Amino acid sequence: MNRATTNTALVKVTDVIEENNSVKTFRVELLDKSVGSEFAFRPGQLAEFAIFGLGNFQACISSAPEQTGTLEFSYIFSGLVEEAPISKVRQGDILGLTGPIGSHFLVGEMQHKNVIFIASGSGLVSLRGLIRSIIELADIDKKVTIIYGANSVAEMVYKRDLADWLETPGVEVLLAVESVEPVNRWKGYTGSVSDLVRNNVQWAEDTIAVVSGSRDMIEEVVGILDQSGFPDENIGVTVNHLLPAEQSGPVKKTALSLLKGGKAAGIAIMQNGRIFAA
Repeated sequence: MNRATTNTALVKVTDVIEENNSVKTFRVELLDKSVGSEFAFRPGQLAEFAIFGLGNFQACISSAPEQTGTLEFSYIFSGLVEEAPISKVRQGDILGLTGPIGSHFLVGEMQHKNVIFIASGSGLVSLRGLIRSIIELADIDKKVTIIYGANSVAEMVYKRDLADWLETPGVEVLLAVESVEPVNRWKGYTGSVSDLVRNNVQWAEDTIAVVSGSRDMIEEVVGILDQSGFPDENIGVTVNHLLPAEQSGPVKKTALSLLKGGKAAGIAIMQNGRIFAA
């Protein structure tokens, strides 16, 4: 496969990870090893899987192109978990893989800037591959900031990634949960992602903010960024069409809007009304 074509290959599921009660990540390996070097994708793209005899589903490619070995994909459940085809996927299953499909982030235009990733809940799914790429490729004098929160510790996704990023030089991670049960022994910030943004983010030259989450969260965070001095062209919003319809939609008439036309299946950053992806 290459970036100009979409083909199909057989893959074997090597692991299934329950991130929380609505997000599942699974690792696969290509059965035809010769295809592996040709499966060229970019952060933000999707893939479609065929569960033979059960149906198809789309998932975000949550690996980074720089990773080697197995590929990782994440799926956001938008309805009853037991009714989704992916709920039947088990380790060792053979699936049909079609992809990559959809638009993508322009990593080359971001790796030379300070990047602030802001996500809540399952919104981190849209950003995981991009975050991994930026951390790998960012200029040594640039800073990566990850601001992430969820309703509870149990609802956080990619906990192992978060732990790794906390220990990564040049990366600042700010975490928040809105409700704390004593059993969790949460020692971090208790409150909303919006509060973290309001208290810790100010506009600086060569800085891009990328926001992903529910529509209400996006609207609130974009408003805070506006007030802190961020120009519209330096604020990006990911639109993940695997989320329920009520969680994706236009949040600003000019810079931030839904994807249209042939790119409606993908994820992209919108800047000044144009798609920040090829």
